[in-house]
Amino acid sequence: LSPHCPHVPLSPCPQVVYTVRDPRDVLVSLYHFARGFRPYGDPGDIGDFMERFLRGDVPFGSWFDHVRGWLQL
Repeated sequence: LSPHCPHVPLSPCPQVVYTVRDPRDVLVSLYHFARGFRPYGDPGDIGDFMERFLRGDVPFGSWFDHVRGWLQL
């Protein structure tokens, strides 16, 4: 990515590009990751895992809280 403005060193307001993945894609990707990474235990079926994902009770915490935190900056 390239900005269309000149570079200003030590700008008081840093510019951030935050890319948000669709939570449905995150759910499926995290489910497959958890199935193959035994330290997290058996994720169960996708339906049970989805319920835990919606509650934020999955590895790495709540996707919703993470995105909300960035959007509130």
